[in-house]
Amino acid sequence: MKGFLVFMLAMLVVASFAFAGVNESYIDQVGTANVATVDQADGPNLSNITQGTVGPFNASTGGTATVNQSAANNDSEIDQKGWNNTADVDQSGDSNDSNIDQYGMGTAGSTATVDQNGDYDYSDIEQWNGPQAGNTATVTQGGDDGAEDYNHTSEIYQAGGLHTATVTQYGMDEESYVDQVGTGNTATVNQSGNSFNDSWVDQNGLNNTAEVDQIGNENDAHITQGVGADNNFGAIDQTDEAELNQAFIAQSGDGNETRIVQKDGANMATFNSMSDNNGTRDLITDGYTEGNIILQEGAGNTATVNQYAAMGAGNNTAWISQDDDDTAIVTQTGYGSDAYVNQQ
Repeated sequence: MKGFLVFMLAMLVVASFAFAGVNESYIDQVGTANVATVDQADGPNLSNITQGTVGPFNASTGGTATVNQSAANNDSEIDQKGWNNTADVDQSGDSNDSNIDQYGMGTAGSTATVDQNGDYDYSDIEQWNGPQAGNTATVTQGGDDGAEDYNHTSEIYQAGGLHTATVTQYGMDEESYVDQVGTGNTATVNQSGNSFNDSWVDQNGLNNTAEVDQIGNENDAHITQGVGADNNFGAIDQTDEAELNQAFIAQSGDGNETRIVQKDGANMATFNSMSDNNGTRDLITDGYTEGNIILQEGAGNTATVNQYAAMGAGNNTAWISQDDDDTAIVTQTGYGSDAYVNQQ
């Protein structure tokens, strides 16, 4: 009998270790000015927070959700309804997952902030609000203790107006997707590391601004501003000592401005604009074997291509196609370079 009791005690100890660190938290709050805070360690951890209601007479306001998770394999889900809500997620360790959904019809926007440290992290933010609401989404993904790690993915979708999205990623093999529908949107993406980073920004509306900054080699950056979007600005900089990078900007609407800067070799950049008076398109490349393509439809456009080859390098190509009353300026240094300008 004594041996049996010792055996059962040992099994309980083993079971306690087996289930240690598997934490689950579920919070559901209805009303206004609710506050939910979750702190979880020794994962894997799961947190699920639901706050508020939305409607013409009973919309919730001022909800706050804060999640802090440490160790690996963390999962955070935040669903906020109403307006003027705040969601803050901080995850450390590898293989973290954060999902934030904010939906409301008020004039005050919501704020979502995600900070993830480690490898293989994923963040998804969706914000829906009225046309005058200024939602803000901020995502920072990087390695432990400031180290540069890899495989982070950030997705941000904002529907409404006056949005701001900021993404900062440290490491390699990073992916960022920003989709904004509305007016007055701003998207800023920062990626670093050695190589293989992707950034996609899609904006539909007026007065949009998109800027992408990448460091390293073999990176892709895409900016699309369209469906009647006016007064847009897009800039891609993939930066000093960058090689084998690709940049693409497509804009529709009047008064747009585009700038692509690539440095140090074998890069490819493409513009595509489809309206009148799109302002100035600047291409500045410094290196070898650059390929630049500019397509402009409408009148009053200006395209500028500067290709500066390194010592002993060349073989640059610039191709510009424009409609009436346009201006094309091409500057090339090095050897074996080609420039094609077609104006109709």
